[in-house]
Amino acid sequence: MFTLILLVILALGFSYFATENTQLSTITLAGYTLAQIPLYILIGITLLLGLSFSWLLSLLDSLSTSMKLRGKEHDIKDAKQIIHDLTKKVNHLEIENARLSERTQRNPDRESI
Repeated sequence: MFTLILLVILALGFSYFATENTQLSTITLAGYTLAQIPLYILIGITLLLGLSFSWLLSLLDSLSTSMKLRGKEHDIKDAKQIIHDLTKKVNHLEIENARLSERTQRNPDRESI
């Protein structure tokens, strides 16, 4: 709703600007001359071009950020897998240590100090 109200206010402002600035202008782009264009149309086109470029830059920045996040998620997934593997190895070594401790308690070495 807020966006609609803001859009209507901006449209009214641009309409008022258009009625006040009806002077005709001539522009030249790359050797081509465009004559008798109202000033409000020139300003409107310039505004739309600026918004388009800023949207494009924002889109590229969002793409870059999402690619960085994807890389970080991949690193986290790899780290979790390593942690899982090491936990399994620790558990296996604890079981093996318990077996060896049990074996040495049943068969003590008489020659050791």
